[in-house]
Amino acid sequence: MTESPVHPIRLLATDLDGTLLGGEENLHSVAEFRDLLLRARTQWGTQWAIVTGRSLLAVRAIVFEFMCMGLHPNFAVTEDARIHHHSRPGQLVPFRWWNFRVHQRRRRMVRRWRPQVTAWHRQIVEQFPASVDLSCPEVHFWMNMADLESAETAERLLREWVAPHREFFVFRWDTQICLMPTAGSKGEAVARLSRHLHLTPVDVLAIGDGPNDMSMLDGNAATRVACVRNATPEVRRAVTTADGFVAAADAMAGVVDILRHHLNGTRPE
Repeated sequence: MTESPVHPIRLLATDLDGTLLGGEENLHSVAEFRDLLLRARTQWGTQWAIVTGRSLLAVRAIVFEFMCMGLHPNFAVTEDARIHHHSRPGQLVPFRWWNFRVHQRRRRMVRRWRPQVTAWHRQIVEQFPASVDLSCPEVHFWMNMADLESAETAERLLREWVAPHREFFVFRWDTQICLMPTAGSKGEAVARLSRHLHLTPVDVLAIGDGPNDMSMLDGNAATRVACVRNATPEVRRAVTTADGFVAAADAMAGVVDILRHHLNGTRPE
């Protein structure tokens, strides 16, 4: 290994599902992540943002769990691209004007695409009658499939249907599938957060694992990018092309690997 100059990481942007959470996390990985984050904060004043497609309600619960483990995110990006400042323990304060603009953009998209989403919803229900509809006013397509095989099949179908349309994104958490309008992207939110903190892309390290992370791994929002070992082939290729770092471990253990790499400033010879 050879030493290389280390530019401070001022903002750490991490995906949640598949990156920080992925079934492989354990107390040892959590403790290592906590220690490395503290080191980065002490050394560089690093701020940490959780960037996820989950709802604010779901993220509040996860932030509380993280706090119980000694992990304190500074920001949370939820759903499309809505930004929240974790100002006090458990309190997520929205970037009001920014979030309002994203919300309005999303409402227009939902109205325009409701008939098509309704048709896709009907097709999935007919093909998978054992599925349970969890849809709510904010998310018009949210299904809990009967088993993992059905969920994976339904996910493939949805991805094929939405492929021609850049205005949708498909999320899957275990057996639950959610189809959401992309009124904003993770990359857009990270770029906005960087401007708020008076940072440039070189100050940002973005870590992800799935297709919805691509917008923050394309070199625009962050010039330093990385992915965990369990990332999709598409993400791994994008990170490699951007001269980023591919971790040797999955999920949180992989994030630990990435942070250790950047903090130590080493590269393979």
